[in-house]
Amino acid sequence: MPEAMSPSQVAPAPVAAPVVAKVEENKEEKKVKRSLKKNVKPQEFGGPGRAKSSFGLFSDSKRPEVIAELRAAAESAGESFKIVNVGKKLGEMWKAVTPEEKAEWEAKGKEAKTAYETTLKAWKETDSYKAFTKEQAAHSKKQKKAKLDAKLKEEGCPKKPLTAYMIFSGKVTSEVISELTAKGEAVTMKSRSNIIKARWEALPADEKKAITDQVEAAKTQYNTDMATFKESETYKKYLKEVAKLNKKPSKKAAGAKKRKGNDGAAVEDEEDDDEDIEASPDEEEEEGDEEGEEDEAEEGEESPEAEA
Repeated sequence: MPEAMSPSQVAPAPVAAPVVAKVEENKEEKKVKRSLKKNVKPQEFGGPGRAKSSFGLFSDSKRPEVIAELRAAAESAGESFKIVNVGKKLGEMWKAVTPEEKAEWEAKGKEAKTAYETTLKAWKETDSYKAFTKEQAAHSKKQKKAKLDAKLKEEGCPKKPLTAYMIFSGKVTSEVISELTAKGEAVTMKSRSNIIKARWEALPADEKKAITDQVEAAKTQYNTDMATFKESETYKKYLKEVAKLNKKPSKKAAGAKKRKGNDGAAVEDEEDDDEDIEASPDEEEEEGDEEGEEDEAEEGEESPEAEA
């Protein structure tokens, strides 16, 4: 079992050095699609990650020990190891530390916070920080638009029909998964897609036409329903909300406006020069993201006490 470290042995979490070189822009380069379920992080632009609290540093030093202990206990009892229990155990351990030991961890936390604030101040003078605030503002607008779209669908907005290929895919996916499993092959998104695509391309013309005819009929009905829905007060309200997102702030307001960024950093908004968002509720929904066990362990841990 790994030996836990004392506060004196734990160095503050390293803070990324600011990127001082000017960010090169290549407008012809294809932009990477960013998940709307995640925020823009300063670290992507050379900024510092938020300093860990005293509890966070304590958890980092104890986590390997706790994971090993809980995993062994679960195996001994014939049960499955649950990562959520790691956070609970760390919280219990934090409550049990002596006042003297807690004071040492709190000193480490303050040291990490000071280092973070120093690095943050230097980073905010760079072109990388300007690029971060611009990307953050544009991404935040898209996130708000996605929420408006989701709300509109809940309020009765007609759903856009699936394509012929997606309908076909939905019909054969279970069969393809069963075949891959029976062969002992890995069932991945790529392996499934390759087989389904090959089957679609090999589908007889008459069968393919039957599906495409079904789609065309659905499209006609959708266009009719959508035209009616666009006359509703619900849709008109939606258009007004989207217009608010695209409204450019006055120079005076833009210069004075300040807010907190994704990682706790104070952000001064630059003048909004990004593209307007179209009022279309038909954008594709994103699939959920899978996270590793260790990430879940850290995110699931919260200090049992309020910290400054």
